[in-house]
Amino acid sequence: MSKKPDINKFKQDMRRGLGRCVICLKSAENIDLYKDAVLWGCMHPLAYDAQCEGAHSVQLYDMINCFSDKAPFLAALAKRLETVCKSGSWDVLKCSEVLAFFAADGDKFALDTLFEMQKKLFDIIVKKRTRNDNNAFESYEYIAVALITNAPDGEPAEKLYLAMVNKMGLIMSKSIVYKDETFDWFQASSEEKIGGARVKQLLESGSLQSPDIKKYFCVYTAALNETAENRQRRKQEKREGFKTPAEIYKIVSDDKNHLSARGYFCGIVNGGQTRCIKEIAQMYAGEKDVKIRQRLLSLFAYKDTEEYLDAAAVMADALSDDEALSKTAFEVLGKTKSTDIAAFALECAEKGYKSEKWLPALIKNYSPEYKELLLKIVKSIKVDFNGGDWHSIFMDIRRMFEDEDIVSPPEELLFYIYEKNYCSLCRYDIVLEMDKRGILTKDILNECFYDSYDDTREFAAKKTWYGGC
Repeated sequence: MSKKPDINKFKQDMRRGLGRCVICLKSAENIDLYKDAVLWGCMHPLAYDAQCEGAHSVQLYDMINCFSDKAPFLAALAKRLETVCKSGSWDVLKCSEVLAFFAADGDKFALDTLFEMQKKLFDIIVKKRTRNDNNAFESYEYIAVALITNAPDGEPAEKLYLAMVNKMGLIMSKSIVYKDETFDWFQASSEEKIGGARVKQLLESGSLQSPDIKKYFCVYTAALNETAENRQRRKQEKREGFKTPAEIYKIVSDDKNHLSARGYFCGIVNGGQTRCIKEIAQMYAGEKDVKIRQRLLSLFAYKDTEEYLDAAAVMADALSDDEALSKTAFEVLGKTKSTDIAAFALECAEKGYKSEKWLPALIKNYSPEYKELLLKIVKSIKVDFNGGDWHSIFMDIRRMFEDEDIVSPPEELLFYIYEKNYCSLCRYDIVLEMDKRGILTKDILNECFYDSYDDTREFAAKKTWYGGC
């Protein structure tokens, strides 16, 4: 008798995007035991950060294709699509893409579902009188991107492009809310699919036949010109020089505009204005107002400028009763190399400070003598799909392995993060690090073929082509 599968673990591995999910379905003696789990995947978000890693669409498509009867899954995706188009969610992308994949395979239900949903969204968009939310508009574009990306090459893609542009131009003509809105993502996807020069030809010829295509072309062209003007303005601002430390201090002190100081600070850093950086560091050291002190210190958390700070002052601020100042100081310490900071982190550990505060500093200053403590703390951190500190800690660990100054980082952490990470983009970097160190196993490489992240799949294909593990 075959062992009953752990469906809860299977669901979490789906959310992690691990390729073993597809392998499991391909080899299952009784695949129906997994049917409800895959249906659950159709009806729930699978990606931790869909904007960065994608929506796990290809992997879900592969899993559905393991079943002989695909109708229940397509019906579930259609139902989910209708729900998320109204509420707003990256799951619109997942549902649209998977349905578009099946539409490209010739599935009429999948194609009709997408066109029908676009028709409903069109009616909502043109009737809107206020921009209280953009869910319908954004969902309309997500579906358009999925359709054009997966359309057959050549004339079918061109005809689809013109048909959708005609509808988008009609939105611009009818809507009082979106009359000047551009479909940038759709346009970029279309140019990638069809070719930029060919798209321009289609718009020029289409404008002669349809006032709605002409409207789209005019709005799109105006947006391109505005973008060019903005680039020119930024170049002019750069030529006019950098903000002085005194000017940056004034911005930092402004409760309404203080966040813009980061951009100006990055400007002087990128411009190599060492004297100005030192002067701002001195301002921080001498600042008595806790709020302004925290804002000045926060500037040094976004660029490699920690060397200009007095580490003792930052460590003292880490122990401040002011929560914002303490948090910012720990962030800066987590980016700073110093044996004193490593000792400080250990002291915080002994005193019972929360690990998410001091652990990045210990990771940044890792030494083999900290191995057991690091393993214990990292493995005790709750890894939750819905959020938490694990993601930033895992990224710190990944950077630790990339740091050539760190001797013998614990390689078992790479395998732990591979197993636990919900971010498939970060897992890709972990796989590359395993490969670089010669510890990538055949089992993991096999899973990479079906990973939810496209680059991981491409890596596996190239790795196998050049000889495998």
